[in-house]
Amino acid sequence: MYEVANKFNFNCHMTACCCQNMEIFLNPYDILKISENLNVTTTEIIDEFILFLEDRETGLFRPILKSARTGLCKFNIDKLCTIHVNRPLSCRLFPLARISGKFLLQQAPFCTGLTDITSIKLTDYLNESSVEEYLSMSDLYHLKYDVLKNLNNGLLKNEYYNNLLNILLYDIDFFYNGELKNINSKDKFTLSLYLVDKLLDIFKLNRSYDKKMIIEELFMEGDKFIVKNFN
Repeated sequence: MYEVANKFNFNCHMTACCCQNMEIFLNPYDILKISENLNVTTTEIIDEFILFLEDRETGLFRPILKSARTGLCKFNIDKLCTIHVNRPLSCRLFPLARISGKFLLQQAPFCTGLTDITSIKLTDYLNESSVEEYLSMSDLYHLKYDVLKNLNNGLLKNEYYNNLLNILLYDIDFFYNGELKNINSKDKFTLSLYLVDKLLDIFKLNRSYDKKMIIEELFMEGDKFIVKNFN
C-alpha cells in the first residue's frame, strides 16, 4: 500500500470483486446504519450477517461481514449492493484504506478497476462515497477501542464485564430490548460509547455490585443521557 495525497487511478468495473472473499471489518456505526437501512434491530443484523473475531492478546472482539469472508457478501445481489446507501465504511473507501489518518491505496490484484487509467482526485472520491460522517464515527470508535485495548485493570478478563462491553458497543438494541426505535443511528452510537464509559467507571470503582445492580445503574445513566441529549 502507498499513501494517496492527491490523485490515484481507479474506476469501478462493477465486478463485485471487493464484495467476496474479503474480511470486511465493521465498526458499531456501520452495524447501526445497516440495521436502519433494513429496519431491523442490531441483534437481527448480528445474528444473520456478522462474525466476531477475537483479538487473543486483548480479548476484544471485532465484527466482520460473515458471508464475505469465504464467499459473496449476502448484501450483494447480481453484482449490486442492496444496502449501498448505508454500506460500511470499509466498502465506501475501497480500494483505499485509512490508517492513522492517512489514506492508502490497497494492493488488490483481483480488482480490475485498479488497472484502469482513469485518474480521480482523492477529495472527489471521498465526497462521492459520502464518507465524512462515517469517518468521524469511525474515529470516535477507534479512540474508544484504543482505550479498551490498553486497559490493564482486568475488565477484559472478567467474562461478564467483557460480554456486557461487547453488547454495549455492537448491539445496543439488545441491551435496550429493541426500545430505541425513535433514536437515530448517530444518537444510538453516541449513547453506546457513553454507556461503555459508565461501565468502565463502575468497574474501576470496584463496587460490590451484583449483575442486576450493574444493569440498573447503566439503564439509569442511559435514561438520563437520553433525556438530556435527545429530547
